[in-house]
Amino acid sequence: MITPDLRDVLNARPNQTQFNVLLDPTPMGEEQVKAFLEQSNKGYSRAQAGEQTVYQTTLTREEIQQASGVAAIQKVDYAPSFQLLGAAPRDAPQATQSTVSTVDTTDMLNVTAAWEAVGNGDGASVGIVDSPVDATHPAIKSNIVAQEGPDGKGEHGTWVAGCIAATEMSVDGTAIRGVAPNVDLYTHGVLKNGAASTGDIIDAIGWCIDQGVDVINMSFGGQHSGPLQSVISEVRANDIIPVVAAGNTGPATASVACPAHHSDAVAVAATDSNRNTSLFSSRGPGWNGESKPDIAAPGGDAEVSQGNISATEAVVSTAPDNSTGGLLGTSMACPHIAGMIALGAGVDE
Repeated sequence: MITPDLRDVLNARPNQTQFNVLLDPTPMGEEQVKAFLEQSNKGYSRAQAGEQTVYQTTLTREEIQQASGVAAIQKVDYAPSFQLLGAAPRDAPQATQSTVSTVDTTDMLNVTAAWEAVGNGDGASVGIVDSPVDATHPAIKSNIVAQEGPDGKGEHGTWVAGCIAATEMSVDGTAIRGVAPNVDLYTHGVLKNGAASTGDIIDAIGWCIDQGVDVINMSFGGQHSGPLQSVISEVRANDIIPVVAAGNTGPATASVACPAHHSDAVAVAATDSNRNTSLFSSRGPGWNGESKPDIAAPGGDAEVSQGNISATEAVVSTAPDNSTGGLLGTSMACPHIAGMIALGAGVDE
């Protein structure tokens, strides 16, 4: 069957001829799906997360109809791309900017009291689906257990890793520290250039599931995806907590991004250093009227001036090549909560 999401895309784009789609095979139907794609001379990739398997490819309208008639294909669904949800203040040059470090933001979360109560995250593990993480940074290199995906040193992924797990130290004259400095990190740099396909995201989440992590940090978002929703449920079924950035399209209501808008995700909104909801932070409700976001944490702020959105506050964490950098967005709020949940997971180990 052709899903309603894909039908909406087909109807909304009458002049488009090629569409990125996901084919959902029946439990015993993978060979038939591959045969259909090979007979159609189509390139494809297979993605798996737990029990969820999909094939991503590009089809014409006619081929979509043909695929929907293959008995081994349960669904033909749209495959949107997903983007990282953090930005550098330099992207808003008009702004009058201030910065707070992760020492300041972790103080806002009262992490020292949490450490005294439950420890620093020993025995807990966090998966990070993001841009590549610079594993050579001295503040996080001892935490990184395994890495997957493209090579590189991503600003966004390295920032997130430091917010979760950085050892407290001064870098470039700025003091930084992570929420859970003793956790193990498993990083997948699938969003190397800031975006990735649905299939690649599913595969990266599947890799984290296979590592047996306690928490997965997902500081990315996009439009609704039924297959990704199923994968978030699969994460929960494996006793893993999916912590997801709510999105940066506030203050509009019902603007929470996918996959944060799903009931099984912990959707994280952003606040400024005064604990006010950040201007850009997406508001609920979520998918099917779900009460979202679920929680908030520091993520910087912005203002509107003459119709332009400008960054006013960024949060400083680790950056590639033994440096620090300031970013803002619900991407930055998300790892604060992932780290806090990991502290609790360490107690249960």
